[in-house]
Amino acid sequence: MSKSITVSYEGKPCYDILLEQNFLKLTPKLKELNISPKRKVCIVTDSNLAVLHADALAECIKPYFDSCITFCFPAGEQSKNLDTVQNLYQELINHHFDRKDLLIAFGGGVVGDLTGFTAATCAALILFRSQRRCSHRLTAASAVKRAWTFYTIKIWSALFTSPSWYI
Repeated sequence: MSKSITVSYEGKPCYDILLEQNFLKLTPKLKELNISPKRKVCIVTDSNLAVLHADALAECIKPYFDSCITFCFPAGEQSKNLDTVQNLYQELINHHFDRKDLLIAFGGGVVGDLTGFTAATCAALILFRSQRRCSHRLTAASAVKRAWTFYTIKIWSALFTSPSWYI
């Protein structure tokens, strides 16, 4: 049994929340949104939800994408910190993710906040690492200044763009 709830703001629809009993309709929805199967996917979730449903989600979308990984962190507000974000960055770097790839926030508030923040700042991290590799003459101060400037732009542009849909 499917149910769709449209979230509106000031009388205008913003996005849909899809309620499903399993993940079987997720892959067709990704195809409908023209999300390329060449993208890599990282499912970001917490320890509570991971043990219940993360494997089922991964098994559902693995056949569609070239690469699918799961990043799990300890559940709770105490995990909403930059150490957790840094660990997620490292996982994305280890698997050669770039800004064209997909992060799936699989969970509630903390999971959504961490995934959204990471998505908003991840391109800046990749740019910063590329600048360090390409130009050894950058001083630490100028590299941080460049990265921070890019972080600021990316955060503003990403945080004011709503996801296309929720499930």
